[in-house]
Amino acid sequence: MSKSVGEIYKEIEHKKRFNTYLQKLLATLIDIVIVFVVIAFFSSHLMDGSDSFYSQSVRFLIPFIPIIYLVLIPVGNEANTVGRHLMKLFYLDYKTESKITLSQSFKREILQLISLIIAFVSPLILSGWVFDYIWVLGDNISPQWTYAALYLTIPIFLFWMAVDIVTINPRNKNRSLQDYIAGTMPMREL
Repeated sequence: MSKSVGEIYKEIEHKKRFNTYLQKLLATLIDIVIVFVVIAFFSSHLMDGSDSFYSQSVRFLIPFIPIIYLVLIPVGNEANTVGRHLMKLFYLDYKTESKITLSQSFKREILQLISLIIAFVSPLILSGWVFDYIWVLGDNISPQWTYAALYLTIPIFLFWMAVDIVTINPRNKNRSLQDYIAGTMPMREL
């Protein structure tokens, strides 16, 4: 028995919704640009030489921008960064094709969070002066500290963005490593 025109159209529309490779790539590039623009915007506080509480706070927060953007912003039912939102991508539960839960959203970002924390904290732990360093950090956060911390967070940020693109499986609804871990799948609005 052959399919009706309506069934064929429905099937084509359903397949188009899962054709997300280009959208995921563009969303990733948009997210990378946004993170670097935000870092550049706040980096003016690295050059001003001011030791005000505000300048030191901003200097301390600059290295955390990729962490905040990658891990905290996407957590939730929508699970969207700005790049994903602009590309009209959203994530659904793989089995039920319903909205993802908060737990699934967190699972999607957990590897990034763990690796960023390890990269950020391990030099402090290995150096042996963890508590002295944190105590001094509160007194004066230098631009050199911010640069050193950025050298740790930016490569990991770019690594996880690349992993998300490289691990896309086009045979399985364009799911990447994060999607397999969380049991999600990307979909786009038509």
